[in-house]
Amino acid sequence: MVEFTMVATTVPLLANVGTPLMWAGMFHLVYGNAIIGICEGLLIARIFRVGRIRAVICMCGANYLSMAIAVFGLEWRGVPWGRQFLQDVTIENVGSVLLAALAACIVASAIFEWPFCYLSLRGHKHRFSNSFGATLVAQGASYAVLVPMYLLVSPVSVVTHVDVVHPATIRHEVSADVYYVNPDDGDVYRTDLEGADPHFVAKMGGRELHARLYLVASSDRDTFDLGVCWGPEPDDRRVIVANVLPASASIGDAVDVEHCARMGFGRAVDLQPSSAPLWKVRTGFWSAEGLKATNEVTSQSYQIALETPFLAWSSRNASVLPGSMVIYQLGKQVVLLDLAERRMALLARGRGPLVVLHPTTDADASGTSQKSR
Repeated sequence: MVEFTMVATTVPLLANVGTPLMWAGMFHLVYGNAIIGICEGLLIARIFRVGRIRAVICMCGANYLSMAIAVFGLEWRGVPWGRQFLQDVTIENVGSVLLAALAACIVASAIFEWPFCYLSLRGHKHRFSNSFGATLVAQGASYAVLVPMYLLVSPVSVVTHVDVVHPATIRHEVSADVYYVNPDDGDVYRTDLEGADPHFVAKMGGRELHARLYLVASSDRDTFDLGVCWGPEPDDRRVIVANVLPASASIGDAVDVEHCARMGFGRAVDLQPSSAPLWKVRTGFWSAEGLKATNEVTSQSYQIALETPFLAWSSRNASVLPGSMVIYQLGKQVVLLDLAERRMALLARGRGPLVVLHPTTDADASGTSQKSR
């Protein structure tokens, strides 16, 4: 019965084709329901001493019927309340949300499966009262297997391997502006490394899922224009604000064609000092790949990702800053990750972040890369 709540609370699940979770889910939907139904039926028949064939047929029917309702009913209709629910989930509450979703899944399963347990107990002396015990037994046994199975194929290191903190508690060696697209109104805003109140930059009104910002040298080469792109083709990008930054701005190598062609994943923009880069960072196409960081000195590496049956966040548009920091898009959030301490902070709800370092007079930072056109 897990399929009902899984599909009801999941909107972007189909975007994760090609991951272990996807294949586990497909096996569960096609074959797993039969296996679960048979096991639940046999368990009920043994404990409550009823006919095995009837119990197995009832429980298999319960599992496949719930799958049909979820896949052909809820998913096709878009589940509007589910979309709104997902918009309210951030790194600050995702752990509790996932636990609540699992609890809701178990409760929904027990409620939906009760009538089938009642049917399977036909002829039993205490049919009505024992049907409640039967549904609890069935769900307890099923979830004792399903939860560990899905944990094995669901990367949840966003929850288990980083500490979520306030941005102001993360030490910054530099200051920077972070431009991003607001997912609510599609306009461009700016914040800083402490997640200050967003400052409106430009009206765009674009809600493309893959929209991301870039800078390109203006015609006079004295300034940069701010643009947005949402695909690899030339027609998929346009300038929003002209002459928004001086040509000396520290923007890394994320300018026009190259930045847009990479679709936001792959090698991160490098804003570290060119003389001594400390971290190498990449983001993967699938949510399960997430963000992988490797320390160039110690060769230590780790991966941060989130992909579950209930919620999946892709990692995009990463920029590595001096001081072992990364700013990137995680789902529909702009987050700051302290690579050394494995601490993460929410800067804003947004997409396509573009980082611009502020000029510094610190001699130790004089080697900061200023790769620009």
